[in-house]
Amino acid sequence: LDTTFSKVDKKNPQHHQHHSFSSSTSSTIIPGVPPSSQSAFLQARPQIPSIFLSDFESSYNNKYYHSHFDGANMNISKKVICDISSAVSRHIYMLAMNLTEATQEVLEIQSPCDLVDILHYCFSSSFNCDLVRNFLNHL
Repeated sequence: LDTTFSKVDKKNPQHHQHHSFSSSTSSTIIPGVPPSSQSAFLQARPQIPSIFLSDFESSYNNKYYHSHFDGANMNISKKVICDISSAVSRHIYMLAMNLTEATQEVLEIQSPCDLVDILHYCFSSSFNCDLVRNFLNHL
């Protein structure tokens, strides 16, 4: 499924932001989940419902991985991360609802930016944050 979203900038209605995503099922040549931490969870408990989002299929190649560009000290716009989260949420919703075109309902899906900010901090700076501790206490 290929999806393109266009978002109008409220401050400048002439400016549009475009986001594109495509998705596919697991490879028939390399079945299962690509190398990831999800693989370990599924080996232990295959009944865990899961979805894997990536831009690779068989091996992870990123020249920035474990470089000085890969860390919490990067100057990354929180708004950009939230916008990407919203676009991915829209795409997942379209997949779940078997939609081929974005409806007005889909375009209104917005990620809660405060939660996205907390998750970004937890996963990039300190896995010992309240959100993760509270989640692990419930397992």
